[in-house]
Amino acid sequence: MRRDTIATRVYFPQGKYRLDRNFSGNGEALDSLVSAIHQLEKDSTVTIDCLAGRATVSPEGNDTINARLSRGRARVLTQYLSTTLPELSPRIDIRAAGIDWTGLRALAAADPRLPHKGEVLAILDGITPESRAAAVKMRLGRIAQQRSWDYMYEHYFPSLRNSAVIFCIYTHPVYFTRIPTIPIGKLAIPPTTITPSPCGEGWGGAPWHFALTTNLLYDALAIPNIGIEIPLGKHWSASADWMYAWWKHDMKALYWRIYGGQAGVRYWPTRPFEGHHFGLRGGVFAYDFCLGGRGYMGGVPGGTLWQRPQYHASVEYGYSIVLNRRLRLDLNLSLGYSGGEYREYLPIEGHYVWQVTKQRRYVGPTGASVGLVWLIGPGAKGGKR
Repeated sequence: MRRDTIATRVYFPQGKYRLDRNFSGNGEALDSLVSAIHQLEKDSTVTIDCLAGRATVSPEGNDTINARLSRGRARVLTQYLSTTLPELSPRIDIRAAGIDWTGLRALAAADPRLPHKGEVLAILDGITPESRAAAVKMRLGRIAQQRSWDYMYEHYFPSLRNSAVIFCIYTHPVYFTRIPTIPIGKLAIPPTTITPSPCGEGWGGAPWHFALTTNLLYDALAIPNIGIEIPLGKHWSASADWMYAWWKHDMKALYWRIYGGQAGVRYWPTRPFEGHHFGLRGGVFAYDFCLGGRGYMGGVPGGTLWQRPQYHASVEYGYSIVLNRRLRLDLNLSLGYSGGEYREYLPIEGHYVWQVTKQRRYVGPTGASVGLVWLIGPGAKGGKR
């Protein structure tokens, strides 16, 4: 597989973060990007990893105002893209990137007319994440009585202060030697000024390491349970879960006992933890239910889970609803075969009198879940829905 990127720029009026489709060709640029994404979605061999972006500002101006502008531009672009492309909403990650030092450095390096270019580049090359913007601006302003700063202010800052870049990062099979060029509005962006991070490094399509799950239906029945699900590539996942409840009241012959687990694999047409999924699942369990009348026990009395347990093998269908970057609500129904030996008994004068042993042979619904899913992994770092 090979990863490719299409991109466009969106422009904002100076000092503003309201998205205006009529400003500087924004409507054409956004429509072209959306059209290209729809073309990619029609190709079954292509997977859109994420729709990422960064909203930046130029170095001049008050730090507080610059931070507010950057955050505001990131927010309105996220809202616009989530509304326009709702199917990609979980994979949209537009970041407030603050001052675009990388873009400034690229423009300076490519311009032979920049006064005292060597000194400017030396300062820009020394910038680290810990560098204070005010200190960098002061050092740049001291070069030859601010000649370099004034030049950059006139020639570079307008493109840095008023724009944001949006990337659509997608993956396609390696047998394509070259993806045909898709015309996108305002694609004439110098490649040295754009350094999109891979989706795996915090952009919206970052893979999740695993998920912790619980079935809310079991929780409502006082059956604590927990599960884990791990992605296996782009469309598959493996899961396992365990439940354990051991409530009793001997004097009234009230028993609510069940324990066991299950494991399975799932296929996700889109990507793990999003949308429809299909799977195979199997499990074993033992139980003892008695509410003061006739009791039912699955498994060997006093035995372990593996001594003639109840068991099932099922096919399943479900749909995972995105709540936010970390949480999903997974609705699931299983159909299959359930079997095993179980006993009926009566609580009589402090004793449990065995009545009959039966064999279960059942075909039909074998399970249902309303699962709360908590995603854990790099995609959870600082992202938005």
